[in-house]
Amino acid sequence: MRLRVMGTVFLVSAVLAAGCGDGTAEADPAGTTSAPPPVDATVTTTAEPSLPASHRGVTPDTIRLGVVWSDLDELRELGLVDINYGDIPLVWQTIIDDVNANGGVFGRQIEMVFDRYNPIEATSVEEMCIRLVEDEEVFAVTGSLAGPALEGILCIIESQETMVLGGTHRPELLDRAKAPWITTEWAQDRRYTALLDIYEDQGLLEGRLALLDDHRERQGLTVDIVHPKLADLGRTLTTEFTSTASSDELQLESQIGLFSQRLETDDIDTLLIVQSAIALGLPLIREAGFDGTVLTIDGGSYLAGISGFDERPASIYEGAYGPTLFGTEDVWAMESTRACEATFEAANPGIDVIPSEQVPDGEPQWATPLLAACRLIGLFDIIAERVGADLTPDAFEAAAYELGTFELPGQPFNSIEPGKLDANDGMGLGIFDATVGAEGGLRPVLPYTSVTDD
Repeated sequence: MRLRVMGTVFLVSAVLAAGCGDGTAEADPAGTTSAPPPVDATVTTTAEPSLPASHRGVTPDTIRLGVVWSDLDELRELGLVDINYGDIPLVWQTIIDDVNANGGVFGRQIEMVFDRYNPIEATSVEEMCIRLVEDEEVFAVTGSLAGPALEGILCIIESQETMVLGGTHRPELLDRAKAPWITTEWAQDRRYTALLDIYEDQGLLEGRLALLDDHRERQGLTVDIVHPKLADLGRTLTTEFTSTASSDELQLESQIGLFSQRLETDDIDTLLIVQSAIALGLPLIREAGFDGTVLTIDGGSYLAGISGFDERPASIYEGAYGPTLFGTEDVWAMESTRACEATFEAANPGIDVIPSEQVPDGEPQWATPLLAACRLIGLFDIIAERVGADLTPDAFEAAAYELGTFELPGQPFNSIEPGKLDANDGMGLGIFDATVGAEGGLRPVLPYTSVTDD
């Protein structure tokens, strides 16, 4: 809208300047001076046409967005987490207020409807879906959608045919979507296949291969993604084992003991461990004597934060490979990250945002929800501005395809194109080194870069 107003002002000024000339009256053939035309004191203006109510949740003046997040208070009461992200609705409202203060989205103001869900219960997301779509009539849902509750996203993208911006694409869910589902994260299948490509390029998928996974994710990850990719690479698994122990550590120890014997019997050179749900199988395998190559295949490299859930000496993980994330120093060196931080701190002068790893125990980790809000609201703003007046989910998806490559706060490599609605393209490779930091961590093997084919 600001560009439209400025353009109108420039056009009117040019017309007035042309009419005034240099201020000298024009002479007629008889040598007399023509009288100036009479001035009409009546000024007429043409009001800009009102924007249409183009879709549910979109009025001439507003766009209603559902913003969702895990109910951390409920999880804390259950003893499952002890994480403090501060006032999450405040974070999102601050970023939305900044967009609104700068003209909104093509002249419309964003209205936030905040809601929470229990991430270990899919029905909790379904209940939230009904509240947001049927009761609040939001145009789209954004925020954090993760954990087992991700299954409940089908209520939004399939049953209610409502657009989602966020979450992690899983093929079996994405295939059922009847509304656009765009995310700033990696799609599960694309991340895992990209990581296997890196392992292959580095010559790490050599010799006799074995695979360890967890029954909860076997079909969606191992069978649907890992198996086909290994076949494409011409690699064959000698041994596979699927744990059914879940959170029963004694049962897990027993199962891994039997699996470790098979690793020795089958003369395994390289072990693939799929997903962090089976992360604690790695030290048990090392303790059982396996000294071959270990390749972890997971979404966020649990090796980077292994000290958070294992009290064993860090050396037990020595030499295991995993994907690396964009480094903390690199994230906070980005201009877009600093702009996001500055916007929030200017509106909330009593709050200092620092990297989550540097936050003292018990203090709020404001950076986590803040970067998510800046990425998702920023992406929504950019795409919806491209759409213009007639904002609909289909128009939004079509406009997203025109973005090409772009940067998001703390996330330098992104792209969206037909058939690819998950933005993140960045990945690195590391190997666990017990001497990194105070408690061990991933030492870079390959730099963090875009792994999407040109």
